[in-house]
Amino acid sequence: MKEFAPAVAAIIAGLFAIISPFVTWRLKNASDKRVRSTSLRKERRDELTRLFSDIYTMFEQAIGHARRNEQFVLSPEQSQINARVRLLAPEKIIAQYFKVAALLERWSQFHYRATPRQTKIGEYTLTMIEAPDPTAKYKEPAKEAHEELQEQVDALIELMRLELEGSNTE
Repeated sequence: MKEFAPAVAAIIAGLFAIISPFVTWRLKNASDKRVRSTSLRKERRDELTRLFSDIYTMFEQAIGHARRNEQFVLSPEQSQINARVRLLAPEKIIAQYFKVAALLERWSQFHYRATPRQTKIGEYTLTMIEAPDPTAKYKEPAKEAHEELQEQVDALIELMRLELEGSNTE
């Protein structure tokens, strides 16, 4: 029995020498995979955060421009955001985004019609007030459209927050 002890010890050492690198390699691959996965999730969350910030900024700027009766064109910026929304956002946010965009267009048209005409003379802006007020019939629809727009913007913001919270816990 004593003569087999060195042979058994050598066999056990040999098995450990063969198994140890394999186990180390498997553990390293699993660790690398977790790091890559975590990195991809963080990158996706950062991308969604930028997209959601851009969406919110675009709507707030558009509403502000319309309220100040300034000319604004969203086409290039909105086209980029539309593409990113369709590619990156979940379906419920896509649907809400386009609902808000349609409501923004509807409200801005009512708001334009409900606002008295203005004329610039030099550095002064004159507002034309008429009697009877031709804008009166648009004031209530504009107010209702704005309230609905704000409700839907708030709903969109809440959906975006929930999505970011959900991607934060993954």
